Amino acid sequence: MNIETEYPVSLSGMHGTGKKTLRDGLAARVERFSAVDYKLLQLGRMVDEEGLRVFRARAADQDRLVRDHIARGLRPVTSRHGVLDVAITACSMSRLGRIAPAAVDAFVASLADDLERAAMPRALVIVLTPAEVLQDRLLVRDQQAGSSNARGLSKLARMVEVMQEIFLAERYPHPVVERIVRRYRDAGDLFVIDTSARDRAGALADVVGFLERRGILSGQAGGRAVA
Repeated sequence: MNIETEYPVSLSGMHGTGKKTLRDGLAARVERFSAVDYKLLQLGRMVDEEGLRVFRARAADQDRLVRDHIARGLRPVTSRHGVLDVAITACSMSRLGRIAPAAVDAFVASLADDLERAAMPRALVIVLTPAEVLQDRLLVRDQQAGSSNARGLSKLARMVEVMQEIFLAERYPHPVVERIVRRYRDAGDLFVIDTSARDRAGALADVVGFLERRGILSGQAGGRAVA
């Protein structure tokens, strides 16, 4: 995996967890941190094999944006990890019965090639939220946007379950997912936060504190494992 020292952190999680708010908060608070505003995934749409290929192509587009930020002397911060998010989305769609498990296994296995090409962040912050809270947040967001895209609690619960299995229970749905997550976990560069238990300012302070302890704000390695 190609860990890019000038790519300090990626925040990852489901829609509505608050990862973009944290991303933008970091960009506003830390000098040279720059938010990469790119909608990598659009869950609920294109959830077939062709859709997964589109997500993969968009991950490559995000990688180009990350490299462009670095070339301009900025330190990019993303709200999607790229390859990891595509892999987890595929596994979630399999769990929901939307795509055949064999097709998902083959697709995720092929993402191993992307790991050698894409720039990977120094640290990974996973933003979690219980399904009930997530459903309420998404409902408010949809109403504000004038949308009636109802999301069932059972579907959200199963998707949240996948995230919890990976990042809390260390049960991985595919070896490629395990390879990525273990790299950050074993290095002490994985941080998991539940935004239902913290307000925005508190959650941002927690993430900043983690990055400070890891020496990432200063661009230096260091600190003991915090997860």
